[in-house]
Amino acid sequence: MQRISPIKAIYNLAQRNKIFFEYQLEKEFGPVHRKMYTVRLYVDDKSYVGTEHSINSAKYAAAQLALNDYHNSININNYGQDNSQINEFQSPTVTLNIWSIQNHISIRYVLLNQQFKSKSTNQSCILFYYRLYLGHNSYFDGHGYTHQQARTKCALGALLFLRQNQRSTQHLNVPFLSNARKQRPPKSDISLMYERAKQLGHTIHITFDDPLTVTYVIGENYSATAKGSTQQTAKQLAARKMLEILPSTNIQRKLNPITRIYQSAQLRQVKIEFIQLTDKENYTYQIRFGDNDVAEGYGK
Repeated sequence: MQRISPIKAIYNLAQRNKIFFEYQLEKEFGPVHRKMYTVRLYVDDKSYVGTEHSINSAKYAAAQLALNDYHNSININNYGQDNSQINEFQSPTVTLNIWSIQNHISIRYVLLNQQFKSKSTNQSCILFYYRLYLGHNSYFDGHGYTHQQARTKCALGALLFLRQNQRSTQHLNVPFLSNARKQRPPKSDISLMYERAKQLGHTIHITFDDPLTVTYVIGENYSATAKGSTQQTAKQLAARKMLEILPSTNIQRKLNPITRIYQSAQLRQVKIEFIQLTDKENYTYQIRFGDNDVAEGYGK
């Protein structure tokens, strides 16, 4: 299959992850018959420079640099797999959601702040600051010019942490994910969406706004719409969007009670707090679940 150009690849990447990107001609120099052009490509909060004998070639060079940088970052998602089996443009948020389902770990994105920021003299925008909570003890911050862009940075930070700490993630109470996908080929986004909806106790409704536009509705609070070149492509894209907004949970009986109580709190969107009351012969803890529910337990 013919490979797409770096320019097209960056466009696809930006569209899929809702990332700001822009090419700017910075300068041209040299004699008329050997003129050189310098183009700067802005991708999110980074920039890449290409200099060639034509504007398009300079854009191509800048896009290739950006693509190389992206591949170096996204390699943290490979987890020892054969690279040919990985969608190199899969959103990091989707990758982390898949991992959280397979390993029964809750993840939660929280908007911390938003600030007006000027990108240039003629353009101002809002910068969003997010925090991603992974399991009980870890969190990762990210910011961006869209909500999705900020969440993507949080997810990349979490994936990098998981990649670099394969032997020291016991506090997450799960085996590391290096073997998580070796037994079976990866499931489609549609299958993962139906599994997640079932875990949450919701049904899925699908509507076709036109032959190539699909909308999924799950429960009363979640909907995702996408358009594709084929109906199946539209379904896959809509399912991928849905996976990014659905809460991550798993209610299998094999989960330990602490994980289940955190996931229940996440589902109900209430605060949970563990308070140590005594630490003498036996440890006594109190759990506050929301504003009204309290439970105590003790043990050695």
